[in-house]
Amino acid sequence: MTNCLATIHLQPRAGWLGWWPGLRAVLDPENGRIRRFLEEEAARLAVGSKVLDASAGTRPYATLFCAQHYESCDMPDGFYRCPHDFECHLDNRLF
Repeated sequence: MTNCLATIHLQPRAGWLGWWPGLRAVLDPENGRIRRFLEEEAARLAVGSKVLDASAGTRPYATLFCAQHYESCDMPDGFYRCPHDFECHLDNRLF
């Protein structure tokens, strides 16, 4: 007889409940874990690495990459008036 229950693999970075993604992830599942994920990735990057935040909007993650060379890109005449290093539509080549 085979086990019909799915195995839940616990993720150590998901908190003390193991599988629990946090209340923010429940209330805003699309964006709930982005900040934590980016914090972890920023810690893994070498100092001075280049980071491009495509579709950066208000640049909410710029401070996470203060040890790296952070550049932002958004569409020309976009919704937000933040200064960006690049302005283009993301279906265009940046380089």
